[in-house]
Amino acid sequence: MNEQSKGEGAFSPENQGMIEEEIKLHDELRKAMDREKEIMKEIDKVFESTPDRIEAEKIILEKWAPLMDEAAQKSRELTTMWLEAMKKSMPEFENEPEK
Repeated sequence: MNEQSKGEGAFSPENQGMIEEEIKLHDELRKAMDREKEIMKEIDKVFESTPDRIEAEKIILEKWAPLMDEAAQKSRELTTMWLEAMKKSMPEFENEPEK
């Protein structure tokens, strides 16, 4: 089995910077996704503590929806960046056409 197929080639010294960037982006993505979970918990609390469903939805739309939209956008952007970084660090994906 050659080094490339064992996965060792992807971690060569030449790729170290790309691997570090991939790890950094993955950490940022995890934090962004955690932020989405935190916001969802707050939304759940609003529903639980507000007996009037219409009032609860109003609170959510005014306070939490903009924050969720921002968090989701950040997650989407980081997901794209992280996947691209992984592709760049793996030689077998270098010549694959964009879809």
